[in-house]
Amino acid sequence: MSLLPTAESCPQEIDKSKLLKQIHQKQLVGLCNNTKWNEILTAFRDNQWFVANRSKWINGQISQWENDWAYHLPFPFLGVEWFDICYEKVDFHIENGGRHTVVTNLKNEILEFIKNVGVEFEFNNTFVRVWGYAPKCYLNFNNENT
Repeated sequence: MSLLPTAESCPQEIDKSKLLKQIHQKQLVGLCNNTKWNEILTAFRDNQWFVANRSKWINGQISQWENDWAYHLPFPFLGVEWFDICYEKVDFHIENGGRHTVVTNLKNEILEFIKNVGVEFEFNNTFVRVWGYAPKCYLNFNNENT
């Protein structure tokens, strides 16, 4: 059992009833649930796929790209409209008196895993977008560097 937060974890300042009200007012249709979000979180943590991620909340707030898969996530995932996952894992190694950057492209592994989870997703050259709700919002999807 992990002590890390799960998809349903909710910071004190978040009112879930207000989130549910926003979902209803915007007539959003759920495409992903806590079970699927937790499956994604667990796999990325267990496999140490610490790639960048960002999200858009149903209130329009878009996060910055972040590599933390423990605490800096959009909890609760009930409010996540979409969740982007970058393919490249960047590691830093110290050897021979210098710092070296090692970039590993995990595109094939990540796409295969997301496909097997059975969630609604789309991908481009840089990242995969997991959809939390429909209608789908393609903001910052085709402009991959945003």
